[in-house]
Amino acid sequence: MSEVFPVKPGDWLASNGDDTRVAHVKDVFADRSGIAVNLVLYDVNGERIGRQSPICGGPRTYEPACDFAYWHRINAPHFPLQMKWMPDTDHHGEPVFIAKYDTGPALPNRQWIRPIRISRRLPSLTLPTNNVEIEIASLRRAAQEIRDLSRKHNMPEMIARAVELEKEADALSQ
Repeated sequence: MSEVFPVKPGDWLASNGDDTRVAHVKDVFADRSGIAVNLVLYDVNGERIGRQSPICGGPRTYEPACDFAYWHRINAPHFPLQMKWMPDTDHHGEPVFIAKYDTGPALPNRQWIRPIRISRRLPSLTLPTNNVEIEIASLRRAAQEIRDLSRKHNMPEMIARAVELEKEADALSQ
């Protein structure tokens, strides 16, 4: 099952709040609250900041599991960011201008589908090599399951069917 995300690793984001923060997406994933992103944070001069939240034994070079709702996608910024007068609204809804670092216009979200990762490890099983061996193994397993169910549900008449299956497996193995 594939998941669709609004950003992909390598995209640039800017914060939605009054404090302008810029970040590079390290990873994106779904969690209980929605879409979360691991972000490499940068200051206005283009220097990596590292983690700003309490570390508590986690990564130190990036900010893990940030809620995507507080960020928007932007083009790659040109550092150092320039301070500009930007239109905004005050607490009464009146238009005002505030000094803010310019990160450029917000870009629309992507429809990125995370590729399914397939493990390259092979299980350490030895599988039968031909159909007869598979059939013998299936018959023996069915006989064992019938024996287990007959013990569990106190049905001794089922043991006869398990014995028949084992005799059939023995006949095939010869």
